[in-house]
Amino acid sequence: MAQSMQGELLGDDAPYTQISSDTRTLMPGDVYIALRGENFDGHDFIAQAIDKKASCIIADKQHICETNSGLNIPVIWVKDTTLALGLFARYWRGQFNIPIIGITGSCGKTTVKSMLGEILSLVGETLIPPGSFNNQFGLPFTLLKLNTHHQYAIIEVGTNHFGEIAYLANILKPTISLITNIGSAHLAAFKTQDNIAKEKSDLYKFLKPNGTAIINQDEPYAAGWKKDLSLEQTYLSFGLHEGDVTAENIVVTFEGIAFDLCYQTKKYPLKLQSSGQHSVYNALASACVALSLHIPMQTIIKGLENFQSVKGRLRKHQTDSGITIIDDSYNANPASFKAAIDVLATAPGKKILVMGEMGELGEKEAQYHQEMGTFAKKKSIDTLLTFGALTAHTVHSFGVGAKEYPDKETLAADLSNILSALPQNTTVLIKGSRYTGMEEVLNALLN
Repeated sequence: MAQSMQGELLGDDAPYTQISSDTRTLMPGDVYIALRGENFDGHDFIAQAIDKKASCIIADKQHICETNSGLNIPVIWVKDTTLALGLFARYWRGQFNIPIIGITGSCGKTTVKSMLGEILSLVGETLIPPGSFNNQFGLPFTLLKLNTHHQYAIIEVGTNHFGEIAYLANILKPTISLITNIGSAHLAAFKTQDNIAKEKSDLYKFLKPNGTAIINQDEPYAAGWKKDLSLEQTYLSFGLHEGDVTAENIVVTFEGIAFDLCYQTKKYPLKLQSSGQHSVYNALASACVALSLHIPMQTIIKGLENFQSVKGRLRKHQTDSGITIIDDSYNANPASFKAAIDVLATAPGKKILVMGEMGELGEKEAQYHQEMGTFAKKKSIDTLLTFGALTAHTVHSFGVGAKEYPDKETLAADLSNILSALPQNTTVLIKGSRYTGMEEVLNALLN
C-alpha cells in the first residue's frame, strides 16, 4: 500500500476495512486519510481517528504528527493525501472488469446518472452515488465502494478549473464516456464555451481503448469528438432530430412529457414523470448508454418511466394549502435556469419565480442575470422574487412584478404572505447556485 502511493510506511502492516476521511463516521479498522480542503484540514483530527481505533493513518509528509512517537499504529507519509486518495482509487478501480460509465457536462449529469441507474438496476446491481460526488474527493471515494457484487458503475465527473476532468478521468478509466452538453457554467475559470468543451472532452481522451463514446449530436463539437476517437473505439449518438437515438412527437405538459424514442427505424412510445424539453435530452442520453450495453429497449423504457425527479432538481412539492413548489435549488447556470423557467411556464395559474443569483459566470455575469429577467418575462412568469446582489439586473430587466430582497428570511416571509392570498393552482419555482442555499426558502414554506 505504501509503495502504490509513493509514500513511506512507519510501523507494521495491518489489515483494514475501508478508507475514511471523516472521524465522525470512522469505524474501528478503517484507514484514516487526512485530506485538506479550502475550509478544513483533516490532520487536525488524527488524534480522534486514533482514539476511534483506526488501523492506519495516511498523512502529508509536511505535517508534524506529535502523537506519532510511541504509537502502536502504522502511519503512511505521502507528499499529498488528495493525490494518494486518487492513486488508491485508480488501483482499486483496476481490479474490476465491468462497465464503468463516466458522465460529465454543463447540465444534466445527476439526472442522467439517476435515469440510467433506474435502467441498469433492472438488470444488475449498479453502483450509483447518492449525490453529486464528482470532484477530487467524491469520485475516488465512490470508486472505493466498488465490490464484487456490482455489475455496473455510473460515475459523475465534475470540473470548475482546467485539468480537473483529465485528473479524474485518469482515475476513472471509463469504458463508456458521455458529455451531456456544453453550456455557460464556470465561465469565471474557463472564459469561453470552447474552453469548457475542451476541458469536458478529456473524458473521451481517457476512454478505455475499446470503449464507447456517447455523443450529443446536437452539440457543435460533436464532429470533433468523433474524429478524436481511435479506430478501436466506437460511438453512439443522440439528438432531438439527428443521431442514432432521436425523439419524435414530443408533447410537453406540466405533469410530464411524452414522446416517441426512435432507434433503428423503430419508434417506442415513452412517458416521463419529469417535465421540460431538457428531460428529452436526458432520456435520450440515458437510452444511448443503455443501448451501447445491449440492454433491451423494453427494459430501457421501463426504467425511464420509473424515474422520478432528483432531490433539488425540479422536484415538485405540495404545501398544506395545495400550492405547488418546484425545488430546483441544487445549483444553477444560465442554461439550466432557462430550462427550469420553461417548466414553470407550462404550469397552470399564477407562476412565481424565486431566484438566487448564479455564480462563477465571469465577466458577463451581469449580462446573464439580465437575460434571465427578460426570458422570464417573455415566458409570462407573473412574479419574480430574488436574493443576491447580481439579481438586481434580473429585477430591472423583468420590470413590474419583480422584487429584490436583502436576505432569504425576509424573502420567505414575504412569499408566504403572498401565497396565502393566492389560489391553489399557483406554482412557485425556487432556483439558485449552490452557495446561495435557496433550499432554505423551500424549507421555510414547507415547514
